[in-house]
Amino acid sequence: TNIAALIARGDKKVLILDFDLHKPKIHKTFGIDNTKGISTFLIGKHSIEEILHKEIHPNLDIITAGTVPPNPSELILKKQVSDLFEWAEKNYDLVIIDTPPFGLLNDAIELLSKVDVFFVIINVRLARRKGILLIEQLLSRHTQVSKGIILNGIRQTKFQYYYSKYT
Repeated sequence: TNIAALIARGDKKVLILDFDLHKPKIHKTFGIDNTKGISTFLIGKHSIEEILHKEIHPNLDIITAGTVPPNPSELILKKQVSDLFEWAEKNYDLVIIDTPPFGLLNDAIELLSKVDVFFVIINVRLARRKGILLIEQLLSRHTQVSKGIILNGIRQTKFQYYYSKYT
């Protein structure tokens, strides 16, 4: 969400899609309603225009996950997912997708085919070597997309140590 807001301030039109249909959180971050969203669009209950939260910040729109469905991983396979991505690509400079944790569920892996760049955000305080190796192994199978890792939760003392040689 911070990256999206930062890019939107640079006069780029940004859309956040909350594809974590299991435990959605984007609506909480921005304090917006989550009764309509991706899940209700995918079952044909609402149109894109009905689920779009416009101008949450200047140049930043959001589509929340919607109510948690009984079959979230199955909904990701519907044709309407491609329709949503095609619409987003035509209307936005950048689309950021929030997914369930990578490697835990197949949702993020299924969405890999629809993105240009895939970032895995890792909290360094919680990550273990075995988990990092699993993520690396899963990502190595997908050569059609650029990938990156963003480290989160780095302690200030460690940060200072890494960069102390540059001052």
